Amino acid sequence: MSVRRVTVRGITVQFVLLMLLTGWLGASVLLTPTNQSALGVPRATAQGCLDAEESSLLEKINEFRKRNGRKPLRLEAHLMRAAEYHAEDMTGMNKVVGHTLSNGTSAKQNLLNFGYPADEAYTGENLATGWNWDTAGEPFGFWRHSRDHRRNMLNSHFRAIGIARVYDATSTYKWYWATTFGSVVDEPLTC
Repeated sequence: MSVRRVTVRGITVQFVLLMLLTGWLGASVLLTPTNQSALGVPRATAQGCLDAEESSLLEKINEFRKRNGRKPLRLEAHLMRAAEYHAEDMTGMNKVVGHTLSNGTSAKQNLLNFGYPADEAYTGENLATGWNWDTAGEPFGFWRHSRDHRRNMLNSHFRAIGIARVYDATSTYKWYWATTFGSVVDEPLTC
């Protein structure tokens, strides 16, 4: 199993995590290659490619889209970098609320900061955190059963995706997942 980041910060209480997931991350946001991540943390794989669980999540999302009459999503480099940055940023938060980064940056601005044409595209984002959510099944299951997250995964405007999974042993929630969606494949990523 690949892990991206390990430091020592705090402990997790699963009940609090459950409250966070059902209360604060119950809504998604929908807005109209180096070896290091944006935060300087060494990446698990080179060139922003997916690790095995991120690949599994992409397969699950694309199979879900196929079963619902949607076209598959393609990896997009700008979306990958934005997802990675947002997932890593969440590791430093004691509480993850909504889709705003710790410095106040909006999800849309995060995409723009990484070169994605968010002003000209449909965009969306799904986030998930979980103490033992190390495999793709946990965030996918959560998103599939959440109306707004499900809507993002099945949005017929979306053609591109970025996926990030970050682990921080000392953070509040340990595992952090981010998917960014867009209607434009500006810089296709092949791994």
